[in-house]
Amino acid sequence: MSKILIVGQHADDTLNSSVSKTVAAAKAIAAAGGGDIEVVILATDGSAVARQAAKLDGVTKVLQVDRAENSYPMAAILAPQLVALVQSGGYSHVLVPGNTFGKDLAPRVAAKLGVQQVSDIMAAHSATSFDRPIYAGNAILTVEAPAEPCIVATVRLASCIAVDESGSAPVEKISVEAELPTHTRFIKLEEQKSGRPDLQSAARVVSGGRALGSAENFKIIYDFATYPTTCRWGRPARSSRRSCISPSASQGRSSIWPALETRAPSSPSTRMRKRRSSRWRITGWWGICFRSFPR
Repeated sequence: MSKILIVGQHADDTLNSSVSKTVAAAKAIAAAGGGDIEVVILATDGSAVARQAAKLDGVTKVLQVDRAENSYPMAAILAPQLVALVQSGGYSHVLVPGNTFGKDLAPRVAAKLGVQQVSDIMAAHSATSFDRPIYAGNAILTVEAPAEPCIVATVRLASCIAVDESGSAPVEKISVEAELPTHTRFIKLEEQKSGRPDLQSAARVVSGGRALGSAENFKIIYDFATYPTTCRWGRPARSSRRSCISPSASQGRSSIWPALETRAPSSPSTRMRKRRSSRWRITGWWGICFRSFPR
């Protein structure tokens, strides 16, 4: 029977959307052999965030750890507290979102616990067997992780669907005795404010590329981002690889669409075939855009 601990990422008294997807992965693990799912909120005053985490479907308890040192989520400060909590609570799994926050925190926790980290789990076959992508997502590897002393893993958020907010888990305030390092301290945060969400939280993802060639043509991509989720031809708006972010606003950021690139061929015949293929793809893609957005 599993006892799963999820680290609740948050900022400005708001629970990050990645936590909901991490809970979905935890539910898949718990479904294999049963178990409890607990979320820990590390903050100076995590009451508001804890209430949000308690609403996530599948969560059995929310642990609130309030310390002045948790004013900014630095991995060097959070890791010792998590290790102490895992060792005292007897958890079988520690799950963190597979984003910048989680990829900075999970290796520290795994190293202090003396276990190997499992990265980017996208499916669970049992409490110890997981699927994870390799070769830039071109292959899926099934790994078997040792159950003792515990499993530390990051969750591939793109493979999980957020759970509903229909739960009502209890919130318990606890204290964690852990020696925190003094060599790492928060100075300041410099960030660029933007109305666009990051790739993990974008409602729709589309891609542009150099083939568009001008700002006027890129506007088609921006307009496409505001099109309904299900397009006329019956497919959701998405991309074949990580590319641009296109939220509900009419702005977006784009990168290269591989299908519209023409690479250097090795022979004249290959060059001709690739050129024909590239022209056909560009023509077909533009046709879709013009059919989607009639003038």
